[in-house]
Order: sequence, then C-alpha cells, then structure tokens
Amino acid sequence: MKKHDIFLSVLAVTAAILIWPKQHNAPPADLRDALASGGAYDALQDRKTAPNALPIAIPEVKIDKGAGAGTLPLNLTPQDLANLQLTPENLAFVNKAIKGQFPGYGVHYSLNGQLTGDAKAASFKVDDGRVFKLMFGKLSAEGLFGRQVHIEAAATQADRLDFLRVLSAEVYDPAVHSPALPPYQPVSRPVQLVSAGTDGIAMKNVRWHRDLRTAGTEFDWAAAKIRPELLKEMYFIKKPFEPEWIAAHSMYLFKFAKGGVTDTSGREISNLLLSIEGYLREGQEYSLEAGVKSQLDIVWLLATWEDYLGRVVKNKERMIPYRMKLKPEAMRQLLVESLRQAAVNRAGEKYHLVTNNCTNNLVILLNRVLPRENKISLWTNKGYDLKTTLPNAVPEYLTKLGYLEAPMPQLDAASYLPGTDWPGGYPAANKRQ
Repeated sequence: MKKHDIFLSVLAVTAAILIWPKQHNAPPADLRDALASGGAYDALQDRKTAPNALPIAIPEVKIDKGAGAGTLPLNLTPQDLANLQLTPENLAFVNKAIKGQFPGYGVHYSLNGQLTGDAKAASFKVDDGRVFKLMFGKLSAEGLFGRQVHIEAAATQADRLDFLRVLSAEVYDPAVHSPALPPYQPVSRPVQLVSAGTDGIAMKNVRWHRDLRTAGTEFDWAAAKIRPELLKEMYFIKKPFEPEWIAAHSMYLFKFAKGGVTDTSGREISNLLLSIEGYLREGQEYSLEAGVKSQLDIVWLLATWEDYLGRVVKNKERMIPYRMKLKPEAMRQLLVESLRQAAVNRAGEKYHLVTNNCTNNLVILLNRVLPRENKISLWTNKGYDLKTTLPNAVPEYLTKLGYLEAPMPQLDAASYLPGTDWPGGYPAANKRQ
C-alpha cells in the first residue's frame, strides 16, 4: 500500500468528520420532510430502518498503529487536521472528493433514466425497471422532465434507497453517460433472489468453489436454498491487510446445522459468507484513493466459507473471527435481512471508503434487527462516526456494546485444516481461546 494512499485515507475520514456535520441517525431535514409528506415514514419504521430516537453511550475507542506509533483518536479535531501537513494540492483533492455531498447522505448513485413529475414530486425510472423518488432541493430541473436524463445522486444509506437527493442532472448523452466499459472481473457476481417461502430462501450466484490451481478465473457459481431456521451461530470476520493499523476487510459468517445450505445439485455446506466489496472491472484495482473518490461500483457477494478461506490461505493472508452475541431469533432475522439487502439491484451505486463500505454496512444490517432504543448511531454532531465504519475500530466497538465475544485465534495457513468443520479448520483444542 502506497504512503500516498495511507495519507489520502486519513485525510478522507478526517474530512468526513469535519465537513459533514450531522447529529446521530436522524434523517436529513429534506428527507424527513419528504417522508412525512409522502406518508412513507411509518413504512420505514416497519422495515426496521427508522433512525434512532435516543443517543446511546459511546465507549472511547482508539486504533493501535503499532509499536512506537502511538494511537489515532477516532474523534479527530481541527488540530488533528492541521497536523496532517495539508498542501494546496491535498486540499484540492479533499474538496474534489467531497464535492456535491450533503450532510447525512452516504451512498452515491450514478444513473440514467426517465424523469417524470415535477420538482416537488419527481420520479426517476431506470431502464432496468427501478423507480426512485427524487429530491432536487434548490437545484433546477427546468427542461428535464419527460426526457431521458443522467443524474448524480445520493441516498442516506444502503438500505434506504426509495429517495435520492439529486446532486446534478443533465440531458442524457449516450456517448458521455453510457461509455463502453470493460466487463467485471469474474471473481464477483451480484446475488439474485429466486424465491422465498416456508421451505427456505433460494438465491442465485453463490460462489461455491474456486479452483485454486487456476489463475483465479474459474469459479463455480451455484443456486442455493438457505434455511434460516437451521442457523446455529454468526461471526464477524476481520481480514487485515496493509497498512494494518487502519486497513482491513470485514464480513459476516453464518454457520448452519446440517441441511442449512444446499445447492440445486444436492451439495451441502455449513458456513456461508457475506462480503460487501468494490465491484471491480477488468483492469481495475482496489485502492483507498478510488474508494474515497467513489470510483468503484459495489457488490454484495455470497460465498462458501471453504471457497473464501481457501483463497485467503493461498494468498498467505489471515482472518480473525469474533462470535456474535445475539439471541437466536435476532440472529436468524439478521440472516434474512442480509440476504434481502444482498439481493437489491445496486447497479449505479458506488462504494465509498467511509460511508458505503464493507464494514459500516454490516453495522447497518445489525441495526435492522436491534430494538429502536439500542440502534447504533452512525452519525455524530461532527459527521460520520468512525467507530461504525473503520474495520479496525468496529469489532472493538461492537464488543464493548455487547454484540461480539473476544476475538478467536486467527485463521491462516498454519491453522488451516481443509475439510474440517468450523472454523474451517482449527484443531479442536484451538477452537476457543
């Protein structure tokens, strides 16, 4: 990881705090007004996406940057920003990275579609059939209604997509707004919901197996039936990468009893992984800078634990599991909510390093099953709360809130035993510390 990327990461999250003032999880005023006038607020509550009514106690959390490096406080101050040696070039980058953002809106969309209605009640129909309600605020939409339009817009968070705040809008130009793009890399596919009933939830595009003997281009994509009633345990998984004091990938792992996950050919697995990632095209690479600039699409991936762990071991990486402390019914509901959100059509949605990433979306999913009084605040009065989005801060934070146990021994090439049960293979003596 380049030092430039490390600097941009720190700079971006600092800018997020200082420039996006917001208090707790209350929706932005314009969205709150739109929901009230449109009668949609109760529906949001019914879907367990209502904002917090009351703030909760926030434990103090710090990130260890390694021996001799000190700590990085999560509630950065203006003085912290001043100490980052901001040059005119760096300030220009920050301004560009946050240009057009509004307080409380964390998910960027880039879409082409048909604009109908008027500035007070605008609807936007995308070619794939999705319909969004738009809020223009003081932005002019004159001459755009009834036409094909390209919009840059923002939603508050990944599970609240009914309303989009328009950042910019212009008449659609195929040459500009629908350029020829390389295909997506074969390692990821968006999940699709096939059916849901009393016999289980059927999902398509589950990455079942990767042939580790290939260059990473051959994958076994399966349709599988998932039975929430057979869920036994859940885990929060952290996969560190360089620079480890700030960088890591986060996932949910679901462990089932026999028969919990079966594909259409009768193959069974006991562990299913949810991984929210940048959706990369051929020739693209993940970087912190690309994440800050919303240059990457996003994908919610379902994969077998055996497939994902095999890749981690081959790449000489490591993962740290944390067992989740939830009641069985809440755990099963969290599985259902994870599958529901994984199946959402997210074409045009952008990954963001701070506000729409692998980790904060896991917290958003957890919020969907927590009682209203226990929902985790995503925003502070200074901006997005880094304790709910930085991968190295969230596990400690969720542990202090009582939702995770202490970390288990790490999984790596030394501890991996192929073919054994969870955790895919610790020797029995090492399953718990």
